[in-house]
Amino acid sequence: MPKDNEFEDLLTLATEAFEEKTNEAWDYVPSKDYETFSNERGWS
Repeated sequence: MPKDNEFEDLLTLATEAFEEKTNEAWDYVPSKDYETFSNERGWS
């Protein structure tokens, strides 16, 4: 990965790949929001 780049585009990679392969909408909402740091165990 290039240094000093933002990687927000990677957040949609799985969704886009699924939709392209299946021609169905990705209908998944994770229980933890990466922007809120709500996964306390993952940040410790």
